[in-house]
Amino acid sequence: MISAETDLVVIGGGASAYGFLKGLGGNNHFKNTKVILIYPSEYNARTELINIADISPKFLQKKNLLSLSYYLHSFGNYIEKGFTHIGVHGIGGMARIWGGSIGVFDKKSLIKNNFNPSEFQSIYDEIDSFLPSGCNSIKVSKKIKKLFGNYVNSRLKISFPKLLIKDNCNNCNQCLAGCDLNSIWYPTKDDFENIENLDINIMENCFVTNISDNKLTYKNKYNENKYLNSNTIVLAAGTMQNYKLMINLKECKSTKAKLYTTPALAFAFLNFTRNSEKKFFGMGNATFLIEKNKNIQFYGNLYDGYSLSISKGKVFSKYRVIDSIYKVLSRFMVVGAGFLSSDNADCNIEYINNTIVIDGKYTDEYYKNIAMILNILKKFLKEKKSIFVHIKKTNIGADLHYAGGVPNELYDINKIIDGQLKGIENVTVVGGSTFSYLPPESPTLSYIANSYRIGKNMTRSSNNE
Repeated sequence: MISAETDLVVIGGGASAYGFLKGLGGNNHFKNTKVILIYPSEYNARTELINIADISPKFLQKKNLLSLSYYLHSFGNYIEKGFTHIGVHGIGGMARIWGGSIGVFDKKSLIKNNFNPSEFQSIYDEIDSFLPSGCNSIKVSKKIKKLFGNYVNSRLKISFPKLLIKDNCNNCNQCLAGCDLNSIWYPTKDDFENIENLDINIMENCFVTNISDNKLTYKNKYNENKYLNSNTIVLAAGTMQNYKLMINLKECKSTKAKLYTTPALAFAFLNFTRNSEKKFFGMGNATFLIEKNKNIQFYGNLYDGYSLSISKGKVFSKYRVIDSIYKVLSRFMVVGAGFLSSDNADCNIEYINNTIVIDGKYTDEYYKNIAMILNILKKFLKEKKSIFVHIKKTNIGADLHYAGGVPNELYDINKIIDGQLKGIENVTVVGGSTFSYLPPESPTLSYIANSYRIGKNMTRSSNNE
């Protein structure tokens, strides 16, 4: 029995869902449309029973389990070949977990995704009007400025980080270990309810397990199967969960899809320039980039270890003694993590015998680029009389930046940028699913931008209404 009917259903509670609905709210074709938002606002209690310490120190903070919980709900069975999933893609969740970095794609990256750069730049400008991007009180750590000073305007360049943050941010720089003030911005229930020109009904603590034609199957908080009919279904649940739902469509005969990620390199080094700063902003004290022929090859964040040492939360290990020792050493450390473009990895995803199979490998370009980056970092450390204590080429998938995942027979680059699937009129996808290339920068703002663009430009005729 179908329990309800509606004009439009949006699946997901992250920044892409919010961007889409903000765009739809300004679309006269959908003025006062009844929208149901399936928004899983609490994590599944059974997640507490799972050993997640090795996934990410970020998840040592109980309040950040939501996205992981729904990922585990959907991806209980998987096989990984040269790939390591992190587990924050069940409903989206990049802004919720790490904070939304304020960074835009350059012209080259937009063209590689088949976007019109001029149009997309205007979309960046429009979303700036409703995102909390003006709250940043920024300064680069004096320690990192001193360490990297003579590399400014050279091969290794530093700048300052910007995140989407709330007005109550006190610039304590504890974003990495978990913000005690809950200052990291992500869309809340109130944000969705305050979107104008739409009649939004939020269904909390529900999780969609299947879509077929105009029908959704979802589980409520009592784990009961419920059903819903909708003229239009919008998938805004994160790249991985969107994939899981798309492969259930009857039009999808083959589940093979390309998955785009940005391979990461993590490093840490000792430098005994003592730093007593306590007030500096950001997920890290600085951003850095390495360019080649005016193209960004490597981009990431630098974390002054002092900010980790004064953190109230666990930042390295679930064991208190080990974590305490690390915090003492971290006062003299600079930690870095950076990304390469998705051209450096070749990843495929497929659903075989009720099991997700993800196969990832590095491209030839990766090995050339990583050798160049390591040489620059080593030269820098030698000049600064610093000591490497850790350097790791992380497994593909550990970068958290996922895109694509649209089954090959549903994929058309000319359609997917507008959220359309080949041969299907009543299902729209938004967020990372609509991208086919990722530069080294954080993609969060661009995912919001294209989701907004799709909502703004959607027409009822294009969605079979």
